[in-house]
Amino acid sequence: MNKWYGFTQDLVFGEVMKNKEFCKYMIQATIPELDEIKIINIETQKEFKGTDTDEKGIRLDIFVKDNKGNLFDVEMQNTNEHNLGKRMRYYQSRIDTFALDSGSTYNNLKRSYIVFLCMFDYFNQGKASYSFHEYEDSNRKLQLDTASTKIIINGTATTAAHNSKLLSIIDLMQGKVDSSNKYIRYAEEKINQINNDPKKRRAIMEYETKLLEREQKGATDSLNLSKEIKKLKLNGFTTEEIYSQLKNHNYSLSGAELKELINLIN
Repeated sequence: MNKWYGFTQDLVFGEVMKNKEFCKYMIQATIPELDEIKIINIETQKEFKGTDTDEKGIRLDIFVKDNKGNLFDVEMQNTNEHNLGKRMRYYQSRIDTFALDSGSTYNNLKRSYIVFLCMFDYFNQGKASYSFHEYEDSNRKLQLDTASTKIIINGTATTAAHNSKLLSIIDLMQGKVDSSNKYIRYAEEKINQINNDPKKRRAIMEYETKLLEREQKGATDSLNLSKEIKKLKLNGFTTEEIYSQLKNHNYSLSGAELKELINLIN
């Protein structure tokens, strides 16, 4: 029996989200305060490369711009890697390099939203949605307006208080479909179309095979790198000397991550 690729599979998610009306529905479901929004541009697998070899690049699942210049990053996360806070921080920093043109003032910086649709409850609090801004530690009424919002959706939730749109998206993540909802019906039809298209199924299988190979190679590289660092330390090399020797090797680490690893290994 052929494997069924649902909404949470990376390439399926990207194909469904390319539709502006569905993308708008998704954004308003996860950010309900956005009553009015007109989507101008949607990019899937948007890549932000580092400016030099020391910087780690990122690839965003869905990158959206609206008519006011506001930016949205929507990510599907199937596995809990216990690092969403730091990951969101880095994604925000990379998005900000794109958000402000040379010569513009900080006042020109538009709002940005990072949304992670997770197939787990990251905080184990049972809420359907967790939203984050920056506040003064001793007085939560004082908010530092960074014009950025970070949202984590719990894809295991069974209720979403006063937000039927969000619940319909969470149900879709779980494979449940409300055919009376035209947006969800569109998603279901698109998912069926993808699964019934041999070329697209082959592309998904090849994509998943490459991801698995990359993960396996990453695990092997990490082990070999750790052994090499330990060997160099035993031979009396300093942290900077080890970094100089290894920084140009084809490891999947930024310069900062490599330095951190060198410092951790005894």
